[in-house]
Amino acid sequence: MKLKFKVQGYQTDAVKAVVDSFDGQPMCSGLRYANVLQRRPLPVALDLASLHAQLVQQHIPLAARPGETLAQQVARFSSLRAAKARYAKLQTRINNERQFNRKVALNAQMRDLSAEILALESSDGSKA
Repeated sequence: MKLKFKVQGYQTDAVKAVVDSFDGQPMCSGLRYANVLQRRPLPVALDLASLHAQLVQQHIPLAARPGETLAQQVARFSSLRAAKARYAKLQTRINNERQFNRKVALNAQMRDLSAEILALESSDGSKA
């Protein structure tokens, strides 16, 4: 079974109008995003392990604690993200809760979680 299409004048005119609107513009092939995105040079490193560590540390918004390894820093960052997610859930539960005694208990949990978040965010390892 073959499909047959009719050439209709109004469609041809519409296509011609669109093509004519680009008349006089320079032709270019492909997209040029390289001009928009500027690449940063790689950090100076003596081996691949230190290069990897430097690249990963660029994407972690936490400052490294003295003597903290990359694995410990990544674990601390993931713990911080999880704690912030729990904090947001607790905040939602408090806003939706109607009973005062339950709100008091949730606020106590929120204070403990807030202290945990501050401890994870501190760069010296002490509880702020």
